[in-house]
Amino acid sequence: MEKALENAQRLSRNLAEVGALGIEEPVSLDVNDLVRSAVRGMPAGEIELSLAPAIAATAARANDLARALGALLQNARDASAGSGPIRVSTGQDADGIRVQVDDLGEGIPDVIRRRDFDPLYSTSGQRGRGLGITIARLAAWIAGGRLEIESRPEGGTRAVLVLRPAQR
Repeated sequence: MEKALENAQRLSRNLAEVGALGIEEPVSLDVNDLVRSAVRGMPAGEIELSLAPAIAATAARANDLARALGALLQNARDASAGSGPIRVSTGQDADGIRVQVDDLGEGIPDVIRRRDFDPLYSTSGQRGRGLGITIARLAAWIAGGRLEIESRPEGGTRAVLVLRPAQR
């Protein structure tokens, strides 16, 4: 009974997070600062940062992107389970500003891959509720960007937030 109540409370909090997306006004954000903030507090050996020195700002809602990055980092932590550091990098190309999160887990089997973006679908058992990727995808969409997820041939999973540069 206590476990069911705990699960219901966690699901309720996660749904409230989804409902809170897009509420605040967009502001100009330094993506590197956002990434630094998201990884703050993670153990040094658990994360490798590679931040591009000169990328444009994006116009987005800070809390939305913080939630998105938090969800992607949590998924990477769950998938890696001590198999190596999570690699987080930023960059910019013709598509936009990219925030890439690579884990060294087993990757995503094709049968599960088709459900990557299904809300409430989780492969994390009791640890997850299946809303992290949903939150990240919605936050990217609200910001005018997108979320890409791929299983890498060499193992692990890559999640990439692609964001639009702010208009000047």
